[in-house]
Amino acid sequence: MTETEARGVLHDVLTRYQRNSYDQLYDAAQCGERINGHVPGPDTGALYPIIIATEWASEPAGDIRVTIVVHDHGANRFGHLAAEFIKTPERAEA
Repeated sequence: MTETEARGVLHDVLTRYQRNSYDQLYDAAQCGERINGHVPGPDTGALYPIIIATEWASEPAGDIRVTIVVHDHGANRFGHLAAEFIKTPERAEA
């Protein structure tokens, strides 16, 4: 478990979630979805604990905030790394 590999895991998961459309993230935001899991590191196969939280950024049916945290179970190797992005509603132009 290294910080470099953890940063790679964070980047990969972030990129995967950013590809989702607003509609794909809507239901997760509606219920304030929080996923706790583990993702294997691509180099070592070490399991990195990860939290993915999807919620409304300000008001329901508005922007959606997705926050991703990778941590080291308190092993003090790198603490926790986090990234987030905002997905805005896709509105048709008039």
